[in-house]
Amino acid sequence: MTRGMSENGKRAISNNATKSSEINPKDPTTTGDNNKGTNKKMKLANKRTRPYSFAPTDTIGKRKTDGPGVLKSISVSQVRNTAPIGKLANKQISKPDTIQPEFEFQTPKSNKLQNSDEARRSRVTHITKNSKMIKRQGKLGESSPTEEVVWQYDPAGKSSFNKTASTVDMSDEIDIIDNILRNPSSTPLFNNRLRGILDFNNMSESNKTEPKEKSIPPSIHITASEDIANLIENGRDIDEILKDVNGNSSVKSKSSPQKSQRYKDIPSSPVMANEEVLENKRDLSESHNIKNEEIRVVSNAEGDNFEATSSKDKHQNSLIDSSDDDLLIQIFTQKSQSRTSTVKQLAIPNPLMEEKKDRQPKPDSNKNETVVTKSLDDLLSSDPFDDSLLEDLEVQMKSTEINHTIERTVKTNEEDNNIDTMINTYKGRAKWSNDRPGVVRLVIITITSMNLKGIGEQKILLCCDKEGRQGKVILRSPWVYLNIKEGDVINIILGKNEPHPINSTNRPTILTDRKDIKTGVPNGNLLVLHPDLLLSATIIGTAMRCQRSSAIQLLFKDTRGDVSLPMTIGNIVHELLQSCLKYKLTHQNLTNDFMEQKLNELLEIYSFAIIVCDETIDTVRDEIIKTHSSNILQFINKFVSEDNFGRYVSVSKTRRTDPISITNIIDIEENIWSPTYGFKGFLDATVTTRNEKTNGLVPLEVKTGKLQSTAHEAQGSIYTLLLHDRYDITVDYFLLYYTRYPEMTKFPYTFQSVMDVMMLRNIVANLLQYRLTEIHTHDVTTLGIPSLEECRYCEMCNDRTESLVLHALLSDCVSLDDIDVSDYHEFVQHLKPNLSNNRTFFKKYNDLITKEESSTTCRNQQLFLKDSVTRETEDGLALSHLVISDFSPDEKLDEYFIYSFTRYTSNDELPLFTHSQIYLGDSVFISDEVGHFVLALGSIVEITNSLIVVRTKRQLLTNRQTLPTNSQDMTQFVRSVLVPVINASQAVQSQNVVTYRIDKNNIQYDMSTARFNLLNIFLPPMIPGIDLEVANKKRTRVSKISDGGDEKMRKYLVDNIKPTFIPADQLPHVVFDERCLDLFNENQVKAIDQAIRCNDYSLILGMPGTGKTTVIAELIRILAANGKSILLTSYTHSAVDNILLKLLDSDINMVRLGSKMKINRQTQKYMPKYDEIKSYDEFIEMIDNLSVVATTCLGINDILFSLRTKDFDYVILDEASQVSLPVALGPLRYGEKFIMVGDHFQLPPLVKNDVAREHGLEESLFKILSDRHPESMVELAYQYRMCGDIVKLSNYLIYEGKLKCGTEDVYNQILEMLNPRETLQQFKRPGFENGCWLSDVLNPEEKVVFIDYDKISVIIETSDGDNITNVGEVELIKLCLEGMLECGVICEDIGVMSLYRAQLRLLKRKLSAYETDGLEILTADQFQGRDKKCIIISMVRCNSELHGGALLKELRRVNVAMTRAKSKLIIVGSKKTIGSVKEIHGFMNLLEENKWMYTLPADALDVYEFAETTKKRLTGDEV
Repeated sequence: MTRGMSENGKRAISNNATKSSEINPKDPTTTGDNNKGTNKKMKLANKRTRPYSFAPTDTIGKRKTDGPGVLKSISVSQVRNTAPIGKLANKQISKPDTIQPEFEFQTPKSNKLQNSDEARRSRVTHITKNSKMIKRQGKLGESSPTEEVVWQYDPAGKSSFNKTASTVDMSDEIDIIDNILRNPSSTPLFNNRLRGILDFNNMSESNKTEPKEKSIPPSIHITASEDIANLIENGRDIDEILKDVNGNSSVKSKSSPQKSQRYKDIPSSPVMANEEVLENKRDLSESHNIKNEEIRVVSNAEGDNFEATSSKDKHQNSLIDSSDDDLLIQIFTQKSQSRTSTVKQLAIPNPLMEEKKDRQPKPDSNKNETVVTKSLDDLLSSDPFDDSLLEDLEVQMKSTEINHTIERTVKTNEEDNNIDTMINTYKGRAKWSNDRPGVVRLVIITITSMNLKGIGEQKILLCCDKEGRQGKVILRSPWVYLNIKEGDVINIILGKNEPHPINSTNRPTILTDRKDIKTGVPNGNLLVLHPDLLLSATIIGTAMRCQRSSAIQLLFKDTRGDVSLPMTIGNIVHELLQSCLKYKLTHQNLTNDFMEQKLNELLEIYSFAIIVCDETIDTVRDEIIKTHSSNILQFINKFVSEDNFGRYVSVSKTRRTDPISITNIIDIEENIWSPTYGFKGFLDATVTTRNEKTNGLVPLEVKTGKLQSTAHEAQGSIYTLLLHDRYDITVDYFLLYYTRYPEMTKFPYTFQSVMDVMMLRNIVANLLQYRLTEIHTHDVTTLGIPSLEECRYCEMCNDRTESLVLHALLSDCVSLDDIDVSDYHEFVQHLKPNLSNNRTFFKKYNDLITKEESSTTCRNQQLFLKDSVTRETEDGLALSHLVISDFSPDEKLDEYFIYSFTRYTSNDELPLFTHSQIYLGDSVFISDEVGHFVLALGSIVEITNSLIVVRTKRQLLTNRQTLPTNSQDMTQFVRSVLVPVINASQAVQSQNVVTYRIDKNNIQYDMSTARFNLLNIFLPPMIPGIDLEVANKKRTRVSKISDGGDEKMRKYLVDNIKPTFIPADQLPHVVFDERCLDLFNENQVKAIDQAIRCNDYSLILGMPGTGKTTVIAELIRILAANGKSILLTSYTHSAVDNILLKLLDSDINMVRLGSKMKINRQTQKYMPKYDEIKSYDEFIEMIDNLSVVATTCLGINDILFSLRTKDFDYVILDEASQVSLPVALGPLRYGEKFIMVGDHFQLPPLVKNDVAREHGLEESLFKILSDRHPESMVELAYQYRMCGDIVKLSNYLIYEGKLKCGTEDVYNQILEMLNPRETLQQFKRPGFENGCWLSDVLNPEEKVVFIDYDKISVIIETSDGDNITNVGEVELIKLCLEGMLECGVICEDIGVMSLYRAQLRLLKRKLSAYETDGLEILTADQFQGRDKKCIIISMVRCNSELHGGALLKELRRVNVAMTRAKSKLIIVGSKKTIGSVKEIHGFMNLLEENKWMYTLPADALDVYEFAETTKKRLTGDEV
């Protein structure tokens, strides 16, 4: 690990890596030839870049102008930074009402896409003498914030960016803030630093639009009117002026050998004033007759672009340069007076009719053109506005007869027959829980790409909505460069200037950065790719600097954290400012006394964080007071006010200031999740403001650092979207405040900035799209990380080590010489001796992790996609149609609130609250049912059939009121959640304007930690003993092996190095009194002896009940007594605590890490008391002197592991067979040696993905090492839990006779109870005196009983999707439970188990009253490591098809279920159905042979009747 590491540390890694590379000098991969010629080196350092520059243009929205500017003597830079304002842009543009997109696409008669042999005809509008052209006019102004960023090429020769520099050019970030505040930058959001961070892998060289010299066939003339000629001749715009100033400096960019291009290379919407366009305009004005000529649109052999050619001279270039899209629109949309011109012929290939090359020979080129003739009436454009050119080119997709298609996925006839199925699938994907105004959720059916000269690539998406209605979406620059594919889900956010709302026309929706030729402003449409992936603003900010670094941080999470004093101070200052804002709500002025008091409170809270940074509280206090406090005081007293008079703030990208005051604080740290925009985030403050004469609702973003960053502005732009989505109020700007200064800056909402942010978000979302859908294919998945050659700032990158090693592992080059980056070889040479195996191992497990991650995270989006009723009735994970019945502050916890919810109306079709999967203590989300998610997080404190009570730390917003549409000030209806509620009844009334839903918080987290554990074994190792800088760099610490890569584990797993042990005739590593093992059996003694003799690792296989926990506890005692340090870990908290409970009587210096809520009450005393630490040295001394640190495998992110000066001598991993290899690698890296204890014949690691399970992810590290080196494993075979009959079952299923009872008493044990035959006689119903089945089943001498109910016809399973239940089995289990309780067995000695979760929920509901008395109802997985005197198992499956299910095929799970019982095992099942499972035929025969099968009579359910009160109590019904 090199983050925060000194140069000595880096050299330590490099030197050791070089040393490692000498392990196998004979390895062919280490020869000096390095496979010359296999791959060309990537020259990163000297690669020429072509950055784009930004030309600001007009903003949207209301503004005042000073009238037309007068062009006098101005500099070129002033001209470049002047925004051309369209003719209509200066007018006051009122904000239209929110668009309600009903997405009324034409509903096709059939869902099948219709192919056609005929190519569609293109329209060419005739130009007459009376045609008029719209003249573009512009005005110069400086008072308005620039709205649009125009993408332009910067000539290669003039690029100011030089990657050869040894340090990063940070000039744009090191400006002093006050200078920025006084002179706000006129540069749009993304500055030069961003010119290389937006990558488009699907953009090829052919997609670029560059000016070319055009020659016009002299024999072709088109005559326009004199008006057009004069307008073209005399028209002058800014771009033409610039050309005159600079000369025609159009320089062709050097072609890159790489197919993928950068965002910086994206061509802009074409500029009108190109000389070639002006020349074409002049030629168009000369004549309007075309004499005996044809204009033919053909595609070249490769289908790269379209050319308009003359039939007389096909070698000439096109007559009309389509690079000037606006000109074509204006020409093609003129009203024609004469319709007698020569008809044009269009030769358009239809790719839908093309067959694969191996099916049909390539036709002759002359026969491959389809000529279609149209009359001028047909060619006339019917719409005066046609920015898409679709009407002109007639690219229609109603029946997928696609014209001008260059790159198209050809559908075979077989695929066409499956279109109905595909459409139905896509309709399902297009569904989401709530429709939102102005938003359309679509699924892409087909994608058509075309390259037009001067325009570049354009994509036409045929999409469908949730009703199956189809429509078109047109993508142009920059959206066209997104890597999208068929089946992707997109949200179209309709802009306020969208001229064609989706529900008003069948025209396509256009997404482009171009302006509407009528209004002079962009339509403002946004595209959100994979909107169900909610990305944080922080992630986008990281991606702005380097997409590769961002991807690495997303996919590889290192748990080793470094302390940061600036971050700690930043957190304190944030909370201080937020507290001051709250204070100002109820006070006239903010005072120094309050700030000092609050600061002291915060310093006390953060005292430990300050100490581990090796700093004192007094020093931090002085720093905050000196740098931040006075500025915060001035800022709040000045700007938090009802009156904005004299309170001016700078407006970004302009030279003006606006009067703004903060009138109210609506919320602090508001958490907003938006599946509309695909973002989520915590807003520092949500405030209302007074700006001139209007009020606004805006986010206030607070920054405490020294430097300004464009990432801060990007975050602010994202928060404007989130705030709009949460409150349904237009958010016109955001405020950015740096606490080192007393002023803040206003950043107006600009479409260009938001578009840039959304583009970057979509690129990142593409990287993570595998998390949306479960992967079922066997193909190896790839990460999609941007290549190293596209990476920037490598020298200063915190992820440099990981980046270089990843390149070596993912590269296909047979050597490590495919890239020219400084220090590259030093970081990867250790991989060279076994490079092929290293790559194979990494790619295999990375693929398995990715597949498993797709299966866990794909369920997260169900919160947004399923409406509350569906989610409640199908999954039981939500409660729907709720209203607040009561509300009050929490009397037990300060700053918490208690909300009680009931149904809005009684609905018999909805289940009772207690029938859901939401239980007491569960974490839940509270959302409304109109599409605003996660209004608050909470936990369940009470739940009944019709009432649910939730504790939450945040008041539910009271802002979901019906807002009057004619109100000029929507913010007056927004109330602060920070102000205490005075009238609870009024609050409840206002809160119940909408209904609510409560969803169980079952969000599954990604597997980035497991993926980093995998990568870590390939990172360069660290040499211990090197001084490393720590904390605030006042001192150093000594490096340890765990600071670098886990070299030893790589040798065990990839190089297959055998473990070694100290021979028996020599002393072990530790010496102990062997008399302490007198009570241990021979297997246990051998296991302990081998553990203390191992040089590398030792394995202990602990069969059920063999005392492995006792062995681990004794081993810890022995090691600790010899001064050894131990990291004790397991996958579950209960396993860790079970071992510590056996050490309660010891005086070992131990610490237990983890959440207090999950730690056993008896072991909570070992939790560290960090609040008692007084200094850094005291903390280091404490953690270095610990003998035992106990935590789970996922709890190793504690700062203790980073700051310890030495690694542990031993790591003991319990339940190792249940831990997957990537997870196990995490804790094992912290020990010199490790001991794993487990049993791979019991439950394996839980793997949800079938393909990942099949390919080896279910194989634990324990099993892998035990199979490779069985000599490293000792078996514990003597068990002390089960009676002899149950042992016989386990031996038959798994252990082949190895499992033995430790004593005779264990073998003969029985379940003690009163005589069932005598006790239960009184509970028989009249007429059933001779029935005695329950007495027979409960007979203590019958230790194993399989209850076969096949004669009872009413008992049968019920299936609802994946939820399988069996009510009849529940009734039988109730009778068994009631009978045992009447015979004196207590609930704590009984466990009920099922392999099916739906059945488990049913059992919990029916037997809920007895759970409080100690009855446990769990799955087999949950029962592992546990035992009960009596276990009752519900097998569930009973059907006429005799389908026993897949769960019973897993004998290890069946083995765990059986071996939880000590003296009595009752299995309830259908003999016919269960016996149909091939894998357990022998098991069923064993039950028959031993007469353990008991067949119930047909009337068994009628024989017994227990007390009515008991029945009601058992069923959970109210008395």
